[in-house]
Amino acid sequence: MENEKNTSKRLMFLEPVNENSDVENLLERLILKLEALGVNVIDKEEDKKDES
Repeated sequence: MENEKNTSKRLMFLEPVNENSDVENLLERLILKLEALGVNVIDKEEDKKDES
């Protein structure tokens, strides 16, 4: 087990957030950053359609 590679990845999303933040805007920017890193972000509705 000592030879196992740590394949976890971390993303630091440095955006100022407070109670007045536009959550939709923050989510959209986070999704864009994740997609730029190769993460496939899908909607829960799309996921449910694929399972059917």
